[in-house]
Amino acid sequence: MPDTLAAVALARSAGRRARPVAKKALVMDALAERVWPLLATGAIRPVIEAVLPVQRADEAHRLIAANETVGKVVLAVA
Repeated sequence: MPDTLAAVALARSAGRRARPVAKKALVMDALAERVWPLLATGAIRPVIEAVLPVQRADEAHRLIAANETVGKVVLAVA
């Protein structure tokens, strides 16, 4: 499991700063191999703070900007 946590940590950081394309490809390969199967089986689950309709995107932005959320804030499109 530590390898999986490392892949998740690397994936999170990959989106926040510039990395060479080859390095990003390695991250995506690790996600496909190690993380997505765990999500598919329910072995790990995302933490979701709130699900709001896209019409309330301003409220979602305020939640995130307040930096008091524990999980993700999701906008529902449909």
